[in-house]
Amino acid sequence: MHQGRAGRVALLVAAAMLSSGATCEILSLSTTGEIRVAINPDRLTLAVGDTVTLHYSAPGFSGGTLQSRFESANPEIASIVAPDRVTGRRVGRTTVTLVVSTADDRSGSDRIPVTVVAAE
Repeated sequence: MHQGRAGRVALLVAAAMLSSGATCEILSLSTTGEIRVAINPDRLTLAVGDTVTLHYSAPGFSGGTLQSRFESANPEIASIVAPDRVTGRRVGRTTVTLVVSTADDRSGSDRIPVTVVAAE
């Protein structure tokens, strides 16, 4: 499977290996689009102990329900404490990534830099 910005292409391939080479027959070709998503805001600075609600948009998306999941690259600096809330844990920098998907295997993602500063 190859995934790129334009979408994902999945090929189901049957191959018969011969001593002199291989032949293959394409049984099915299916394309699914990548969902464009954007986390709002596009970067975040918060203090240790602060919790912020994250929002996202999916411009142009229609026709289904999006499942979404936020993830922190370093939960010791900023952790996801609810499906859409991030809390600053200690001073540092990390990245928060949003992954969205649909029941028909369309997906998309976005990430933002997160900076956690000392509480005043």
